[in-house]
Amino acid sequence: SVGYTGSIISWHWDLAEGSISSLQNPSRKFSDSGSYKISLFIVDVKGCNSDTSVNTVVIDPYPHLSLIHKLFVLQNGSAQMKPDFYANNPTFNWSPALYLDTATIAYPVTSPLTDITYKFTLTGQGNCSVSDTVFVKVLLAPEVPNVFTPNGDGINDNWVIKYLESYPNCIVQVFDRGGQQVFKSIGY
Repeated sequence: SVGYTGSIISWHWDLAEGSISSLQNPSRKFSDSGSYKISLFIVDVKGCNSDTSVNTVVIDPYPHLSLIHKLFVLQNGSAQMKPDFYANNPTFNWSPALYLDTATIAYPVTSPLTDITYKFTLTGQGNCSVSDTVFVKVLLAPEVPNVFTPNGDGINDNWVIKYLESYPNCIVQVFDRGGQQVFKSIGY
């Protein structure tokens, strides 16, 4: 504001939704996104009022993001990332881009060779951004032994299924040669 007929002695702001201020440089925090009309007129030392200046301020919505924080993928398999999000004119960035089909889309497919943590950054209109992470656990294919002889000779006395501990709630069933179930457990 410039007082052409004298120095400015007061500022009269209408900051929308009933919020007013007499400060020279006020600020206002909006509770929601939208378009708001902001107006100002000044009074100079001679008591003269300026014209009222009106401008529209656009408050862009803050992006929202939710990710599943742990994802399981079978060895040599793939899975699609499925973030739940909201943003106006969004842009996407997954990092690192390792094992992803593309790192700049909302729902990329990952085919990891090892466990990895991805950071997903969602940027909305107005350049506001939010981030979250997801850990991808690669489940190695179980190696089931075909021999088990618990006779104490030190050979094949223990039945160990390599990598099975990484499968939560797996079901292990053992059958004899006649097809009768002799053992069952849920989990390793």
